[in-house]
Amino acid sequence: MFGGSLPFLISGIYGLLKGTATHSQLAVSFGLASLILIGFSLIPFLNVVRRRNSARRFDQAGITRFDGKTLPWREFKFVRRSYIRNKYRHTILERVKLHFSSGTAIVMVNAVKNLEEVLTVIQTIEAGNNPWH
Repeated sequence: MFGGSLPFLISGIYGLLKGTATHSQLAVSFGLASLILIGFSLIPFLNVVRRRNSARRFDQAGITRFDGKTLPWREFKFVRRSYIRNKYRHTILERVKLHFSSGTAIVMVNAVKNLEEVLTVIQTIEAGNNPWH
């Protein structure tokens, strides 16, 4: 991510420690260090947001997310599946995003214990049927 600017960061820190750094080296070094710090501090925030929008429970009323909001089945619109390629170049389902008129719910495939059952429910709902009747 910062591969081309890493030498400037290192030389600025080295110059600061030796007392020979110029103002431009210090500015670049501290600017890059602050960008790196800001970038890494966003990771936990994004994980919290993703967790809040994740589906916690499927039932007759709809999907309940981790933030407590229930998305009723009557507001269901469509499903979007996201795939990734693993290191062996196999395509793997990463997550399923269910879109409702009042929000979205994310099903993280690697975090679901009963994945086959959940995917069956999603396919049934996607076909326009109610899996609880």
